[in-house]
Amino acid sequence: MKQIVKLLVVLVLAMVGINTASAQAKKKANEQTEQWRYEVELVGQRSTRGGQGLVHILKVWSFSKKYDVAEEQGKKNAIHAIVYKGCPGNDAKRLGEIPALLQDPTVEMTHAEFLKNFFAEDGDYMRFVSITNGGQAEVLKVGKEYKVGLTVLVDTPSLRKYFEAKKIIMPLNEGFDKAKKPSIMVVPSDVWCKDNGYLDENGVPNYRKAFAENSQLNFVMSKMGSMMSARGFDLRLLLDVLKTIETEDAENMMLTSNTSGAAIAEDPIDKLRRVAKADIILEVSWNLNVDGMKQSMTINIIGKDSYTNEQIAACQGTGQPTYSKEIPVLLEEAVGHNLGYLIEALNGKFNDWFTLGRNIAVQVMRWDSAEFNLESEFGGKELGEIIEEYISANTVNKQYTTDMATSNKMVFSNVRIPMVNQDGKAMDARMFGQGLRRMLRDKYQITSKVMTKGLGQTTIVLGEK
Repeated sequence: MKQIVKLLVVLVLAMVGINTASAQAKKKANEQTEQWRYEVELVGQRSTRGGQGLVHILKVWSFSKKYDVAEEQGKKNAIHAIVYKGCPGNDAKRLGEIPALLQDPTVEMTHAEFLKNFFAEDGDYMRFVSITNGGQAEVLKVGKEYKVGLTVLVDTPSLRKYFEAKKIIMPLNEGFDKAKKPSIMVVPSDVWCKDNGYLDENGVPNYRKAFAENSQLNFVMSKMGSMMSARGFDLRLLLDVLKTIETEDAENMMLTSNTSGAAIAEDPIDKLRRVAKADIILEVSWNLNVDGMKQSMTINIIGKDSYTNEQIAACQGTGQPTYSKEIPVLLEEAVGHNLGYLIEALNGKFNDWFTLGRNIAVQVMRWDSAEFNLESEFGGKELGEIIEEYISANTVNKQYTTDMATSNKMVFSNVRIPMVNQDGKAMDARMFGQGLRRMLRDKYQITSKVMTKGLGQTTIVLGEK
């Protein structure tokens, strides 16, 4: 009996010792992790069910004087990277960059307690990461410390939803419920049009000719549109927009004053975007690959802000060879594993617009018939000064750049307008220009005309309407 009691005591002491050692190791690991010394590499990704986002596979290299400490913190470092830093793309594997979840640098201060608890030992971060590759770590000796590589899987879509639910980041739908649903138009890229002979002598895509002559185009446009529409985007069909443009006066290629011959030119692409009123343009190019009886498709998609023509997202993909010759089937196979990243990047940009403002360009000009110019004084101030004060007061964080200011013309770029106005209505360049027009009319009795080029440029011409 005494021997059994002694044995039990020894076992209890051993367990206490193990637990104490384990607790000390974790404490040491947590202390070292707070320095956030790691390297991260994107090695794989796959779409979640329904294609609503991407689960990412990361190789995380952590540093410590004890290799088991570094291994312990690999999962935490992976989540830290996704939350704060993002991850560079992997060109060799055609994997795009992962944007950081926290784009606003003030979040770390305003939610410091929450984030501390999130990354604490056994914190909620563990819900979104797991070890892959059989849990095997790669251990390297670097000087006096170890560099330990661990391959982990991060459930980025669930992590994003968690941060949204905790009010750490803004949900996409919350922002657009207050403004407008993001709209998308899918078009063949300029590269595809050039390769297939559908650029005119001025280098402008001839979409109507492409639809008439290329049997693949309608299939690709329809399938891409339906895939994006199924994921919550408001689709504007290119063919419908072309038909709407054709109903306009074919010779009315100039926007003119009602009372003079002065005019501002509008090129075909500006006109297309003005009529479509899409927030995002998705430019698509593709190739069919033939391997004996099998076929596959390689596709490249570039998402552009239709206001500024700035690239905001991209994805590439090549599907597995299949006996199917159906273009929609081949296309879905090509982008199925990459579409989640495209949507993820678009989501990040949408959130940026609500935080930082939408980027537009503003021009102020005068008709030749106007009896004043931008240096004329109204109420003791030059007209140009009055206009610049209005722009400063009505932009997000007073963000704008004055590119030109002469007696006859002012040009402003990077004008950051709010997504919604004081009445909760969605803002765009035309609405911003109308606000400036009304201010000049009501306060200074200045008549002006507002015109737009595409969606992101507005021109206010002074002196006539």
